[in-house]
This record gives sequence, C-alpha cells and structure tokens, in this order.
Amino acid sequence: MNHYLGLLARNACHFAPFAWQRWRQARTAARDLALRARQERSSSLAEAAWVAEGYAGHFLQDSFAAGHLPNKTLVMQWFAAWTDGSSLIKADDWEDVRRVTAVNQPQLMGDRLYDIRYRGPSNDPQTAEEHASFAERMASTGVQAYGAVSTEEAYRQYLAFLAAYAVQLSSKQVHDHFNAAGLDVASEVTAFRAYGDENMLRQGAAISVVAEAIAASRTAISDIITSGRSMTQPWEVLRNVPTGITDPSGRVTPLLDWHKGDALKTEAEMLFRQRERDDRRGRVADHGNRIGRRQGRRRTLIGVPDRSAVSAGLWPGLRRVC
Repeated sequence: MNHYLGLLARNACHFAPFAWQRWRQARTAARDLALRARQERSSSLAEAAWVAEGYAGHFLQDSFAAGHLPNKTLVMQWFAAWTDGSSLIKADDWEDVRRVTAVNQPQLMGDRLYDIRYRGPSNDPQTAEEHASFAERMASTGVQAYGAVSTEEAYRQYLAFLAAYAVQLSSKQVHDHFNAAGLDVASEVTAFRAYGDENMLRQGAAISVVAEAIAASRTAISDIITSGRSMTQPWEVLRNVPTGITDPSGRVTPLLDWHKGDALKTEAEMLFRQRERDDRRGRVADHGNRIGRRQGRRRTLIGVPDRSAVSAGLWPGLRRVC
C-alpha cells in the first residue's frame, strides 16, 4: 500500500497539462536515441529508442482520457480547502496540508504549461523529484513564500500535502467520474467525445483521434531511425490532444479557463460531498451489522450513529466528527 501511495503522490504528471510536457521530455529522449541509432547503426540503440517511445506514449494516451483532463494538483488543493471547512477531525500534519491552497500556492497548477508549444520545464511532483539537489527540487515546484511563511517552510508543507494520501485519493473521485461520464472536448484539430480507462472504447468515443496521434509519434521515431530525420515536430502531435471543453452550443472553453473557473470546482466539491454521504451510510450500516452479529442476528442500524459508530473518516487519514 505504501508503494502504491508513493506512486500516487507523484502521478500528477499523468494529468493535463503536465502529461503533455512529460510526453515531450520522454519523446525527446526517444528522438535522441533514434538519431544515435541511425548514426552508429546500432540495433540496441534503436531498441532503446522504441522503449523510450513506449514510455512517452503512455503520457500521450493519458492526455486523451477525460479523467485526466482536470488538473490533479489543483483538485487536491480544492479538496484540502473544502475539507478544512468541514466537520472533520484532521489527519496528522493537517496544519501543514491545509495551507497548500490555490490561494497560497497558485503556481502549483503550472499555468505556463497549458501552451502545447511550451518546451518546459514542468513543475509536476515527479519532474521536481528528479532534480539532483534539494534547492533544485524546491525551486522547480513553483512553491512560494506567503505571509510569514518562508519558501523552505512552504516546501515542507507541500511535501506533507503530497504525502497526505487522503488528499491524493480525493482526485480519484474526479478522475473516475469523468472517465465514466465523458467530456465533449476540442483540440486544435477537431472536436470529439472523450472517455477514459475501461470506458475508453465506449460507443461515441473518438478512438481514431488517439490512434492517429500515437501513430504520428511512432512514425517520427521510425523515420529518424531509418533516415536520420523526421518532418513531424512535437507540437504537431500535441495539436491532437484536448486543450478545451466544448459546451452544447459548440463554444470551446480553454482548459486553463475551465480549471480556473467555478464550474469544475463546483462539480469536484459535489463529488467530495457524495463520497462523504456514501462513506457515512456505509459505515452506519457496517456498525449496525456488527451490533447485530454480537446480538446473534444481522441488522442494519438506522439513524444517526454516536461517535463510536464512525471510527475512521471520509477517506483514509480523516476521521468524522459525529
């Protein structure tokens, strides 16, 4: 579980707009290996180029999943702020976690990355972690001083924020919702319907758009290995990824505006509340069943439980006040 949560803490790079920059970074490595393979006539380097291209491709594929279009870091910041105002006994380090809000740390969402022609660097947690020194890692996140809090202290709060798996798992609610429900989206090339994960192949999903982008990226690497050059530039591949949300009238809202607007935040908070209600109902029923078993029969507790009825919280790491 700890290994999984460690990976979860860093996977903001699989969500827009960070996934675009991670694809570009990995694809650049694949291009360089492909060029060396051509120059040195090396099959092992060619194989390494294809491995790097495969790694890059999974970021590109994620860029088309509806559940990966919300900015994960921003969703987590919303959840921290939303939970701070609710009736919860907070988890360990909550005083640090609660301060990593969009108000205190507006740069975490990576505004400049929303331009598909931007060449980096990215400030997602994984990219930041890959820097060699502490100073470089801290600087690359975009964390800033605020009020009486120094940059070093703000960075410590940021690390606590990433380590709070209750906050991490909040983004899964939004991820799962949009992957299943889908979104009408638009790229620079076309408009289409996007789903994600097990819903990726649902009727109405524009699979051909994804396939064409993946094919274009792979063809570029193949061309470099065989001829030493490719006419396809990274931004030409990224022109296919969703960069806007389309409403029923056909009007396109750029992804950055969707992330900064009220509609997505309101929907995310609705999902947080739904999980809160589901969690409470489930724990009430479970408590009733335990009482029933102790009395020699199974029954469901009806009504509002006392404090002992709900011992864990909304998500792992949080406990509800009843």
